[in-house]
Amino acid sequence: MEKTDINLSSAEISALWATYIQSSATTCFYKNFLQHMKDQQIKPLIEEALLLNENTLKRITEIFNNEEFPIPIGFSAKDIDLSAPAILRNNNSTFI
Repeated sequence: MEKTDINLSSAEISALWATYIQSSATTCFYKNFLQHMKDQQIKPLIEEALLLNENTLKRITEIFNNEEFPIPIGFSAKDIDLSAPAILRNNNSTFI
């Protein structure tokens, strides 16, 4: 059976684009979250979520490269300051 290349539709491209932007933003959030986290019991969950986001970004980048489509700029380390104080300060917070 012959392999046929099928280009992505505009709906697929927009869904991948939106997912890339969302994943890049939540990656920044998770990195900040890990920096200020007090509850070490949930740390592995956040690390796993971060890894999943990073894998999603890599996979979407591969898809766009294969399609010769530009990679979204998204959010990056330039958009966060890990030395800044915690985003949320709540003495009752389990997470931060």
